[in-house]
Amino acid sequence: MLKRLNYLVGTGFTMGKILPKAPGTEGSLVALLVGSVLFFYVGWWMLPLLFFASVFAGIVTAPGFLIEYGEDPGIFVMDEWAGQLLSMHIVFLLPESTENLISIYFLIGSFIGFRFFDILKPLGIKKSEALGHVTGVMIDDIIAGIYTLITLFLIILAVL
Repeated sequence: MLKRLNYLVGTGFTMGKILPKAPGTEGSLVALLVGSVLFFYVGWWMLPLLFFASVFAGIVTAPGFLIEYGEDPGIFVMDEWAGQLLSMHIVFLLPESTENLISIYFLIGSFIGFRFFDILKPLGIKKSEALGHVTGVMIDDIIAGIYTLITLFLIILAVL
C-alpha cells in the first residue's frame, strides 16, 4: 500500500499514461494545469503551497524510485512539478491590474521556458545533476524553474 502511494505521488498522479514518451513534459503539463486551476479558483496562496508540497513529496518519494529504477528515472516527475510550479510564480511579479488573460499567457510561457531549460540544461543545470541521489534529481529542475522565472521577469521589464 505504501509503495503504491509512493509510486502514485512520485509519478505526479498520472503514471506516465498521458504522454508515455515524454514523462517530464507530462509532469510539467499536469503541474501547470493543477497549479493554474487552483491559483485562479482557490487563491494565490496555492502556488507556494503546491511548490513546497511538491518539493517535500519529491524528497520523500525519490529514494524509492532511485532504488527501483536507477539514477534520475524518467517516470519520476515530482521534480518537474517542483520546477514548473516555481516558474509559475511569475504571476506574482505581474502588476496587480494585470488581466487574467495576460496571466494565462505568462503561465503558458512558464511551461515553455521551464521545458526549454529542463531539456537543454544550460548554464550549470547539467552540472547540478552530478550532486547525485535525491539532491541531484530535484535541484536541476528547481534551477530550471529559477532560470525561467528570471527570463520571464526580464520579458516583463522589457515590455513595461
